[in-house]
Amino acid sequence: MPYCKAKNKSVIWFLGFWLVILNSLNTFAQTVYLPHYTTKDGLPSNNCFYTLQDKQGFIWIATDAGVSRFDGAVFENFSVDDGLPDNQILQLRQDSKGRIWFMALNGQLSYFLNGKIHNEKNNPNLKDLSFNGVVVSFLEDSKGKLWFGTNNNIIGVWDGVKTNKMSSKDAHFKYQNAYLYEDK
Repeated sequence: MPYCKAKNKSVIWFLGFWLVILNSLNTFAQTVYLPHYTTKDGLPSNNCFYTLQDKQGFIWIATDAGVSRFDGAVFENFSVDDGLPDNQILQLRQDSKGRIWFMALNGQLSYFLNGKIHNEKNNPNLKDLSFNGVVVSFLEDSKGKLWFGTNNNIIGVWDGVKTNKMSSKDAHFKYQNAYLYEDK
């Protein structure tokens, strides 16, 4: 009796193995389609530094010739003519209020909200967000304050009205960060 059970298991395993092999011959892998967009499609530049998908589903693309907002079909481009402080935008971030923040190579900050770019010329509160360096990191903390880290020993904390700027006095341990994180 034990010999029959072992033989039946072997036959079942053998048939199962061949069933899997024969079934796999009829399957085909899917081909992933990745579109490649260029200036011919509407981007302001082929040099893209950063991409972001916002809460509404738009894709934002930071380039060396401005910013594009893509709805899946059409690119809408923004430049200094539309209110950006610089055409070279290095990073993009979205905060909890829905603002899309633009971190420019010239160090100035601006944001997009309700169809308009807000900068230090049309929003006096942004004048306080001058750090004399490039903003390389961004964080919105649990209290809604925005933190900006720079490449020149300054970390700024903005509550929407005023900015608290911190810098290290120690010449060997300066704040030159690329990432801000809020722990417990």
